[in-house]
Amino acid sequence: MNAFINWLDKHIVPIAAKIGSVRWLIALRDAFIAIMPAMMAGAVANVLNALIRDIPNQMGWTGIVTSMQWLIDINAMVWTGTLAILGLIFSFTFGYQLAVQYKVEPITGGVVTLGSFIISLPQAASLHLGTTLGKGAVKALTDAGAAVTGKDVSMWGLL
Repeated sequence: MNAFINWLDKHIVPIAAKIGSVRWLIALRDAFIAIMPAMMAGAVANVLNALIRDIPNQMGWTGIVTSMQWLIDINAMVWTGTLAILGLIFSFTFGYQLAVQYKVEPITGGVVTLGSFIISLPQAASLHLGTTLGKGAVKALTDAGAAVTGKDVSMWGLL
């Protein structure tokens, strides 16, 4: 066993030390550590909803779901504030941690990274409806800035 440990110390540890000293990898690690409480809170909310909403609904026990609706609503708010926006939280945290590694203003780094993430999100969408829309629906969509062609709707900036 000592021979294996010595081999690891000689061959693997130097490589791991070099990888472990890369600034952006340290920032990535620290960002994931920082968002862990939000991930755990969202995970607990998901598990509770599975136990008090999803499983009873599948079993036909709607009375449990009705009586626990208050907790289901709280879990929905927790999910919305954690897992639904986890990408936003992570992008800010990664920028913050990277700025800490480079010894510059961390809040600015987080804001710039968050803004860059939001810029990279898709701003346009195309939908194939499978059916032709009525004149009122077509007018409402075109008034909102969408392009309607037969069964297809294309829009930009409406998401």
